Amino acid sequence: MARIRQSRMPDKSRYVSPRLPSSIDGAPAAIGHNQGPRDNSWSIFCWRKAHSEAWKSPPMEIIRLRCRRAADLGLTYRQYTSVLLDRGVHPRAIFFDLGGTLVQMKNEKIHVDQFGRIQLLPGVLDKFARLKGCDVFVISNDEQACLTIGQIKELSGGIVTDHGVYGEAAEAQSAIVELLAAFKIPPAAAIMVGAAIASENCAHAAKLAKFILAGEYFAMS
Repeated sequence: MARIRQSRMPDKSRYVSPRLPSSIDGAPAAIGHNQGPRDNSWSIFCWRKAHSEAWKSPPMEIIRLRCRRAADLGLTYRQYTSVLLDRGVHPRAIFFDLGGTLVQMKNEKIHVDQFGRIQLLPGVLDKFARLKGCDVFVISNDEQACLTIGQIKELSGGIVTDHGVYGEAAEAQSAIVELLAAFKIPPAAAIMVGAAIASENCAHAAKLAKFILAGEYFAMS
């Protein structure tokens, strides 16, 4: 009498469903995050393979071109290239939060001396002097923002393209969107530099290409 062999059901515990990239603590990934999945599943293998392909060294002429363009924006080669690969466009606009990013704060307000002059934070003027071929926007919710930005324009030789002033923090996104629309710049072609989590959340909500901490951005030579 022939024996009937029973088919064995696959062990589903061996298969891990792919997950979207997230931070180490499980929170949603921050803007500009591209570190890939955090598990040992098939998705991380695919991500690593795709990452290696994307970051293969291009011809030297392309590297030189990207380095020059990154320097014009005050970015590193990797920061510039990450935006290019992720969004498919060349970044050409930078948003700066005013207080704590460009100028000194005191008691949660922009600090001015007895003569009404602002105090720029270290590295700001040096960085601004090297910016080329990009629009520079400043946003703030400080009541003295217009006066302060006027001083920044004067000190930097008019590098600031325009500015946006908002009231509540929730309105910061609208200020960014309005400036982008006015100058016909897609969000994917803009980055933001700031010093607070609120600024990063605003950049994410406005769908900008990247957020960079002010200390990191202005420390770059």
